[in-house]
Amino acid sequence: MGYANDDDLVVVCSGDKGFVQAFDYDGDGKIGPRDREILTRLQAQTDRWLDTYFVKMYRVPLLPVDPLSPLLPDEVRGLSARMILWRRMSTGGMATSGAADHITYEADVKWLEAVAKGDIALALCPQPAPTSMRAVDGPTDRPGLKDISRRKLWGFS
Repeated sequence: MGYANDDDLVVVCSGDKGFVQAFDYDGDGKIGPRDREILTRLQAQTDRWLDTYFVKMYRVPLLPVDPLSPLLPDEVRGLSARMILWRRMSTGGMATSGAADHITYEADVKWLEAVAKGDIALALCPQPAPTSMRAVDGPTDRPGLKDISRRKLWGFS
């Protein structure tokens, strides 16, 4: 499952009717298996695009705050739903609201850039970003007795 679910898309599309209008690819008035397949692919593409921003500060895919709840913060879900709808409208030849949609898109991208810089923190399970540091084998990283000998320390005084 992606960052946004059908309920998030229904909200962004202003109701069930708008959701069906936006994502009914075959024009039969309902979301069928073929429509669902295309929508799932569109969600995956959008989530991968969002991950390019999130990966700079978080481990992706993002995990919800409560492991028992499958939902992410509202900001992430809403953003994902808006981006899915934006991609559908821009690639599907659908009419957009024009300047208002463009302003919302630009604001969302600026928000993503702020998350990537660390200016905005997401309310997620604590998860460190991947690092290039090596793990320590034992409780300390001090050299062992075999690493220190008179011969190796000769000349240091």
